[in-house]
Amino acid sequence: MANANSRFVEVSCQLCSCKSKIRLDQYRRKNETWTCRSCTTKGRPNARKGTGVINDPDLARTRNSFYKAQYRCKTGHGGYYKDVEFKFKHLQELIDEIGVRPKNTTLDRINNSGHYESGNVRWATIDEQVRNRKSNIFVEYNGEKMCLSDAARISGMDRNALKRRLETGCPPEFLFTDGKWFSKTQKFFPA
Repeated sequence: MANANSRFVEVSCQLCSCKSKIRLDQYRRKNETWTCRSCTTKGRPNARKGTGVINDPDLARTRNSFYKAQYRCKTGHGGYYKDVEFKFKHLQELIDEIGVRPKNTTLDRINNSGHYESGNVRWATIDEQVRNRKSNIFVEYNGEKMCLSDAARISGMDRNALKRRLETGCPPEFLFTDGKWFSKTQKFFPA
């Protein structure tokens, strides 16, 4: 009886030089050449892969955003979406309106008081969505209207200090000036 190990031969891959043991009859059938499984499948298109949503990451991202927005509107999302309607019936309608979802973006309503409908949706980054909240405070800084957080970052002032000045009635001309604002007397003393 032949030894069980004598039926196997140690071979090395032609492409990556990795070593493995395969059966001798398989090695002979392949004309004494061998490539490992990872080198064999590398670069070869998968015959079973189709063109549907599952196989296209961009389309999958778009579909996920579509269904998540639909779910938020359906459940009310803790009361935040109780009056918001999702008016797109099919995923293709959304794709026709704003295209396939780019990386690092999510579905956003341009007007937060409106619905998810044609003309009121876009793909926006997290920073764009943060600036699109109802709770944001907008101020004018150097002749440009911007979010209070951005104005504080550009001017180098503390955001909370600027917010307190606004809440206590500080005039816009003193908002970004160094000094002390006294809310009781409504006077500003420059530094």
